[in-house]
Amino acid sequence: MTNMTFNGGKLYHIFEAERGDDGFYGDTSTFTSDTAKEALETGKVCLKVDGEITMIKCENGKWNFYRRQDNYKGNEPTVPLPDGLQSAHYSQGGKSHNYSYLYVSPDWTTGKGKRRSFPGPDTYAAIQKGVELGLIPDPTSDNCPEFITCEWMGRKHQKNMDGIPVDHALVPHMDPFIPRLFRGPIPMTFNRFSECAKSQILEGYIIKHQNGTMFKLRTDMIKGNLWASTKHKPAEPRVTQSSPSILTKEGVMQYREDLLKWGRGPIREWGGAGRNPTSQTS
Repeated sequence: MTNMTFNGGKLYHIFEAERGDDGFYGDTSTFTSDTAKEALETGKVCLKVDGEITMIKCENGKWNFYRRQDNYKGNEPTVPLPDGLQSAHYSQGGKSHNYSYLYVSPDWTTGKGKRRSFPGPDTYAAIQKGVELGLIPDPTSDNCPEFITCEWMGRKHQKNMDGIPVDHALVPHMDPFIPRLFRGPIPMTFNRFSECAKSQILEGYIIKHQNGTMFKLRTDMIKGNLWASTKHKPAEPRVTQSSPSILTKEGVMQYREDLLKWGRGPIREWGGAGRNPTSQTS
């Protein structure tokens, strides 16, 4: 099996953060490390999407679904993060995080009546649809990776900033789901990122160092950003500029610029990335 490089661990920040006299806790222009500086200067970047980190793991010839947990104190057994460059233990701003994964049953449902939701059946059906479409590797194949991390998105997740019209959808961290912006050096500085945060509704950017380590730039760490002010409003189609392709139980959905709404159709390919299921964009 071929392992993916991103194991779902917390992404490292590019810039140091501090609390200002006005109480706002945000980025400064100081790099957190030399590696962070190198990542910004020479790494690859894609848009950050507003979802919940999850993982599909190949076990006994089938894909199983897991949700990432933060300092989990429940009674159910958890699964450690797979080996990778992101640590399962993370500290920032005086807070410590210990990450692990919790298995999700294909039969898991929540709520009653009109509020009933089907996170288990919907998600496993989306995974199977991805396999049928050739967008997710067949778990019985010899070249299937051990795991693939994903964003779990939809009406039942986060603030649903992109106005996704289904309860549960997946955005695997691989081509061609996540829009890649650049292949070469990133034309980004602290000042340019600040300008971007104040002029575009984006959660931020994911940056991959040449050694595989993952970093992030969050727009809500910039004072006056548009993301924070928009996040409290009801979700509408394409609130943000990210608009990833999503995998649902019925197939792939994309935001249709021509129709100004989410619709179905052939999956887009960004920058000629192609459909390589073992090559992450982030």
